[in-house]
Amino acid sequence: MTLISFGVVALVFGLAFYSPIALVPPPPPGLIILDNIIPLQFWGVAWYIAGLIMFIGAFRQDQSHAMGLFSGLLAVFAISYAWSAIGASAGPQRTMVAFWLQSVIYIALLSACLSVSRLVNAPPVDVDELRKKVSGNSHLGGPDDS
Repeated sequence: MTLISFGVVALVFGLAFYSPIALVPPPPPGLIILDNIIPLQFWGVAWYIAGLIMFIGAFRQDQSHAMGLFSGLLAVFAISYAWSAIGASAGPQRTMVAFWLQSVIYIALLSACLSVSRLVNAPPVDVDELRKKVSGNSHLGGPDDS
């Protein structure tokens, strides 16, 4: 379910940068750096691809790799907004605060995505082996103790 939710977020970002109702042109001030490297329409296509990969990954057994592109895009956009905030420090206070806020939102999504990617395919745990390790290190009293 989480991958589907992140997939929806990625598709919404893709819609914002590559669609008939896209926000571009002109690029938003916080994304001018990215637009100078690669036009925002291509970033929109990358968001669409990330969303589709997550939708497909949600129904596969190994889901952890499905969030790779999404995590990368979140990191790139967070850095872009943070860099713009640093550059906007000489300008109006509202602009700088808006850029920092957008950067923090992308970082929060990135940390949630990375946390989930560590959980979705946790390695299997042999409970009996774990009990042996725990009882060997310290006597906690388990169901086999008399």
